[in-house]
Amino acid sequence: MVKKIALLMVTICALCLVTEMSVADPGIEVKGVWVEGKVTTKAYSVKNYKGSGVLDQYVLNRALISLGVNPADGISGRLLFADTRVWGKSISTFQEGEPGASEFLTGSGGLLENIGVFNAYLKVKDVLWGIDLTMGRQFAGDEEDAFFFYGPQQGRLLGITSIDAVKGEWTWGPVDMIGLAGKKAEVGLGDGTGRDPAYLDSVVYVKDQDVNIYALQAKSTTLVPGQTFDLDLYSRRRGLSQTGKVDDLMLLVLRSRGNISLLKGLEYDAMLGLNGGKSEETDQTYNGWLGRGIGYYTTDVPSICGLKLTGGYVYVSGDKASTSDKDEHFARISRDCFYSMATIVYEILNDSAPEKVTNVTIPFGGLEIVPNAFGGKMTLKAMACKLGCAEPIAGYDKKGSEVDLSLRYSPRNNLSLGIVWAKFKPEGILEANWGSDPTTQLTGELTVKF
Repeated sequence: MVKKIALLMVTICALCLVTEMSVADPGIEVKGVWVEGKVTTKAYSVKNYKGSGVLDQYVLNRALISLGVNPADGISGRLLFADTRVWGKSISTFQEGEPGASEFLTGSGGLLENIGVFNAYLKVKDVLWGIDLTMGRQFAGDEEDAFFFYGPQQGRLLGITSIDAVKGEWTWGPVDMIGLAGKKAEVGLGDGTGRDPAYLDSVVYVKDQDVNIYALQAKSTTLVPGQTFDLDLYSRRRGLSQTGKVDDLMLLVLRSRGNISLLKGLEYDAMLGLNGGKSEETDQTYNGWLGRGIGYYTTDVPSICGLKLTGGYVYVSGDKASTSDKDEHFARISRDCFYSMATIVYEILNDSAPEKVTNVTIPFGGLEIVPNAFGGKMTLKAMACKLGCAEPIAGYDKKGSEVDLSLRYSPRNNLSLGIVWAKFKPEGILEANWGSDPTTQLTGELTVKF
């Protein structure tokens, strides 16, 4: 099987290097109707994930096909179909080798080997007072958001989520505003308590359990030249199965990013998230918080390459158990965030609990090189990070460390190849739970757009 995985990766690489694709530029529009798509194929070889001792090898394929219409001025609509499947592997076999994956693999919300409609909306511009209105099933948030994102995910399962909502967009002076009110799709079978019995720390929504999502986002790019400021407020109200009680989670997000005038090419991205609200079932208020700071330095080395250095730190609060009426774990609104993190750390953070990444510190750094010899079409990247505890667990303050090496080649705008090698070494509490043997992952990816 190792030879098959290696052969597939070599074949993908050869396709990218020798073929001149005849695929049209992304987005084909004819007489008010447009079609676009994105097909991603990933080949995986994962050894000893979470101390399992298993070598798991498989290929995933995700196809996104969009159909759009512009029937009249100021009116547009979109349908997006998605199909995600494992090559040559059944759902049950895949699930056995992928702990934490049941939210995506089982029940009415299961995705693998299923075709679903993930966008079905109508957008009307300037409905009233300059407000653009989008109604129906849609994506929301940004991939790099650490708190709130519904859309195509980039992790090991190539999942995809969306939200049924009404969204309004308008401009108020120098501020761009977005208001959203919607409902998250019910997923999972669960055991009648809202939790998956196989993964007790997960939250799997059961039948007739309403999950209402609200958001108010404000962004300005003109208040200060070269700077972008965000102030976002999110709310999630979940009805708890069979109890009649509700779980209200609030999330206030402050974010600032832009250039640092001290040095050309130096940028920053600072983010703070604060929890509020209360769970009636536990009779606790939410008091968690998350902080993330990233610095970037971009420069050119004459006649050799473009160079980008990245360094950052993430702090995610844990429960100090100081008061019984407060939940100090940080809680996010949606799953599958933290795209800036290393490959295996990203999977670990998103596997255990769909809406909680808690008690974590992550210092990280990276180096990205774009050689001139390839006309800017190839990118080499190295990243390293440490995973630690905000609050010690059983006396341990460490969780592990990771190193990633990757190569991406994009001969055309609509064609790219990526190869990633990653190694995660358990430390502290994770070494105690999983053993000292590392987790390694080799991934080959081919993406085609039209």
